[in-house]
This record gives sequence, C-alpha cells and structure tokens, in this order.
Amino acid sequence: MEIRERKVDNFVIVSLQGRFDAHIAFQVEEYLLPLLRHAQDLILNFAATEYISSAGLRVLLSLAREAEQNGYDLRLAELRPEVYEVFDIAGFTSLFQIYPTEADALAGTNPLSS
Repeated sequence: MEIRERKVDNFVIVSLQGRFDAHIAFQVEEYLLPLLRHAQDLILNFAATEYISSAGLRVLLSLAREAEQNGYDLRLAELRPEVYEVFDIAGFTSLFQIYPTEADALAGTNPLSS
C-alpha cells in the first residue's frame, strides 16, 4: 500500500492506494494515529483503495475512537463501491462521515452517511 499525505486548509488528507489488509494494517495505524494525536483533522481518501479487510476496519475503528476522544474530525471520501459495500455490511457506514468526493469532505457537504 502506498500512503500519500498533503495539507489542505485545516485537514490532513491521506490517500491510501492499494489493499488495506492484515499485511499493512499495523503500518497504516502507526502512520495515522500520530496525525490524530497532534491535533490534526483527517480526511482519508479511498479512491485508490481496492480492498479493505477486517484488519483495515479495525484500524479505522481505532482511529474513530481516537478522533472522538480528542475532538478531531475524521472524514472518509471517495470509497469505491466494493469498499463501501464492506463498510455497509459491517455496519460502519453509520460510524463514519463518508463523502462522495474529497471536495465534499473538505466542505462537510453532501455526506453519504454520518
């Protein structure tokens, strides 16, 4: 998996490219948790994420807890249909602010779920 990061307004946007599975989940968590712990609002862009496993979902749940405990925004954007389906089946669409586009996530408008 490739991870790219950039800052836009008050958000750090992290693009995840590849498979978010058990082989990479720990590294992704180790990368993202410090961003949340240093007062960063995050948008995770899943446009190039082709697969997410239960290990990836566990990491996202951990990030959601960290964000909630510290008052930071955690928004997800551009989930591919196959990834969105996993979120939906797992009941995660009700746990996250999910937006159709990165621009929507930045503006906080047009959520698919919240």
